[in-house]
Amino acid sequence: MSDELRKQIVLWLNKEMWNVDVEVSSHNLNAYGKALLICIARNGVIPQEQRNWVTGYLASMGAPEELSHELSTYETTGKDLKEVISSSPAANQTRTALIYDAMKAWSVDDGNYKDYKPLIDKLANQLGISISTIKQIEGIYQEEKALKQKKLEVLLPKTVPDYSK
Repeated sequence: MSDELRKQIVLWLNKEMWNVDVEVSSHNLNAYGKALLICIARNGVIPQEQRNWVTGYLASMGAPEELSHELSTYETTGKDLKEVISSSPAANQTRTALIYDAMKAWSVDDGNYKDYKPLIDKLANQLGISISTIKQIEGIYQEEKALKQKKLEVLLPKTVPDYSK
């Protein structure tokens, strides 16, 4: 894939997902990606499917291949979340998005992040996010999940076409 096409894809996705008109810098993606991995780790363990979600998500936002490789083996044990997220002013301003993205990553295997509720509360406390904001984030996540299901039922009511042919 050419660099120009990659840039076009990244800019389109960033605008679509976050209303951002620029490519996110590698420095910001590095801090955000590592912070997200720290968030989703349970006792230092990250299921591979969740780690793959994080690396794919960051790749879609423009993370270079080297960062994807680094995140695929990034060890979270002993890492300080506040220190990592604070290493990037831009990433630091997206603490609430970090919780939202953690919910999405936790949900990749069974669609349910609720097993991680105690961890969400701990993260909210660490990041200085109020419980009322956490409830709003959870509401947004649930509404989007329901809307996605409804959209698929209306737009693809019978089956998903085989797009590979």
